[in-house]
Amino acid sequence: SNIVIAASEIISYFLSTIRNLATVNMVSGNHDRVHENKGMDNEGQVGDLLHYILKMKLPDATLRFDNYVLRSDIDDVCYVQTHGHHGISKNAMADILFNYGDQNKYNVIVQGHFHSRGKKNGDRVSEGPILDRGNYRSIVLPPLFTGNSYSERSGWSSSAGFNILYKNHKGLLTQEDVML
Repeated sequence: SNIVIAASEIISYFLSTIRNLATVNMVSGNHDRVHENKGMDNEGQVGDLLHYILKMKLPDATLRFDNYVLRSDIDDVCYVQTHGHHGISKNAMADILFNYGDQNKYNVIVQGHFHSRGKKNGDRVSEGPILDRGNYRSIVLPPLFTGNSYSERSGWSSSAGFNILYKNHKGLLTQEDVML
């Protein structure tokens, strides 16, 4: 409970500093369980609880939550968001976009999970966008909270940060990586 309280305080403070905050999308991850056995909580109930608390702390913002995948259409760009630990993330990007994306828009698949800006690819961690094609990009977001000694020893840690994604004046995607 102390971790949920601290996370809600940190995240609500951070979000309250954004002047034009409209929508916050939240997807549960593998550390958002109320029980160490994933069979007892495979839906990330801590994420659901954090969503509830943040809705109360930020009543003027729209907060959306799902324990698996969220789709958002913003400025004619389709964002497909998942944490990255479910089986969906092991699928080919084309399969994910066929099931959740929009073939008539530029699509961005956004996920976290790896405690770094890169994604584990076999025995190594690759950096930057995982896939970048003419009509879609797959992005691994940096952690807002950095990893622990386990993730650091495994090479899955980086500086804390966040990304700002938007369609620029040329109609293309701009991705800004902000380090904290």
